[in-house]
Amino acid sequence: MNIDESSIFSAVQEYFSLHLQSLEFMPVGEGSWVYKGRDQNHSSWLIKLSRLHTSMSTGARVTAYLHDEVGLSFVIGSILAPDQRAIPEVNGYDLSIYPFLEGKTLSYDLLSKEHQAEIAQDLRRMHDVKLPQHLSALLPKETFDKFQGSARNLVKKAKEYSGNDVFLERLREVVLSKWNVIERTIENGYRLSQYCKQHTYELVVCHADIHPFNILQTATNLVMIDWDGIMLAPRERDLMFYRQEINAANSDFQRAYGLDYQVDPYLMSYYNYEWVLQEYTDYIERQFDVQSGEEARAHALNEFHALFGSQEELDGVVKEALCSPLPDSSLRRHHFGMWQ
Repeated sequence: MNIDESSIFSAVQEYFSLHLQSLEFMPVGEGSWVYKGRDQNHSSWLIKLSRLHTSMSTGARVTAYLHDEVGLSFVIGSILAPDQRAIPEVNGYDLSIYPFLEGKTLSYDLLSKEHQAEIAQDLRRMHDVKLPQHLSALLPKETFDKFQGSARNLVKKAKEYSGNDVFLERLREVVLSKWNVIERTIENGYRLSQYCKQHTYELVVCHADIHPFNILQTATNLVMIDWDGIMLAPRERDLMFYRQEINAANSDFQRAYGLDYQVDPYLMSYYNYEWVLQEYTDYIERQFDVQSGEEARAHALNEFHALFGSQEELDGVVKEALCSPLPDSSLRRHHFGMWQ
């Protein structure tokens, strides 16, 4: 991303009335650019630029309510711009600012039983919150079709690519080599989408991207960060990231979340497939974005390939989706005209 840092200094001052004295790029996150800034009072801020093109003030207002009014100290959202009518941006990128917290992010490999219990308890407290109508009306609601069209169109575009761009040629080779698997994931994802649309679910406040890398361990507790995708959705939208823990009989996670809640297996399947379709969309889009640079495109291509596992035998998140249960219905295997 080629943005003059002086534009970031100016935008932070304009929208948030913060006078930055320094700005340091941080190589974290995917699909966004993150900086650590220090202001004239020596306070530190995490500054994020992304292509979400959503109203950042919506998420900030809801997370502020959860933290300040409900008392959910683990919810650390972006701060509100004084003028909530303005949409903070820098050269077309959404601008959001968070308090900078010292700590380290978790990972699935380092997820202890104590971490699991604390995460489960925090998610249950958040999922049980009943937002005031004026706030719930602001949040996007689950529609069960977010990545159906984009994934289908992009894999088709990659398969049919006929130019001489090195990265897109390599992408086409990967897509062709995995075509039968890709086709199955898109068809099954569509089938689950249609199934979920025919049912009614309780919609609750969901983080929507609460994998361990978006959980920070501070000196006192765990906090949830990166609330850009906050929405109203079934509980499984968040629980999907801990599906092994919540599905294990009498596990620490399951007990902490509450044995009274029974996970819907088909919702979990839908979100397994949505994860895959979102990754298809994200990584293929980056390949066609020639402005993103060779390093970013090479990383995206490697990550796309890794979705199918690291060996010749199918593995990874694609295999996990394909092993998920499908509902028994009239929506059997069809092509649905998807490749026409």
